[in-house]
Amino acid sequence: MRSAFVLRCALIGVLLVMATCASAWDHYYDGGVLPNDPSLGADAWTAAGDLSMCSSDGSVLLISDARVDSAVSFHQSSPPVGSPLTVQARVRVVSGSSTVLYAGTPSRAIEISLYPNRLVVGSILPATVTFNSDLTSFRTIRVAMAGASGSYASYVWLDGVLVAQGTAWSGNYQYVMFGSPWGGTGVSYWDYVGYSNAFPEPSSLSALCTALCGFGAMLRRARRA
Repeated sequence: MRSAFVLRCALIGVLLVMATCASAWDHYYDGGVLPNDPSLGADAWTAAGDLSMCSSDGSVLLISDARVDSAVSFHQSSPPVGSPLTVQARVRVVSGSSTVLYAGTPSRAIEISLYPNRLVVGSILPATVTFNSDLTSFRTIRVAMAGASGSYASYVWLDGVLVAQGTAWSGNYQYVMFGSPWGGTGVSYWDYVGYSNAFPEPSSLSALCTALCGFGAMLRRARRA
């Protein structure tokens, strides 16, 4: 009885933290349907390319690109010039080289290419950043551009750890984009994508990680009880 009670309390705590994280975003996609589904209302994304590559099991979006000449991506309008922008996604890349997360205003942009064994930040000065890491399990990526400061200082975190920082490159596209837009083959899973017209630190991510770690510890103690 005590073990069951502890597990229920821990699970409720995790769900509350997850709800808080989701509510912090101006737009939030949770993988439950295709991103362009009309049921999402204002949170629906504009689709481009071959939607036959996409499916959802009710909780996670699968993009399975088996043809080199095919591509698919999803877009949402981002804030205007001078505004800050933060984008976060939880994604796993099983194979291929065509998975992309892009954040742009009409003047600045960050583009991250995702591979099973690394992420490449190719739109940040002073130099392209390659961070080697296993992306075949779900990882959380956050991109932030502090456009409001005028410096367009930009940062990329992987699971709450800063992996790249610099100045965003000049860009011409005012949108947030994710998917497999450039062709090539690959398989990726998207748990969620959220973005905000603000420049928060990854505190919500840290809180969620802490909650999950606490839940794991409680689970282990409950099993021993």
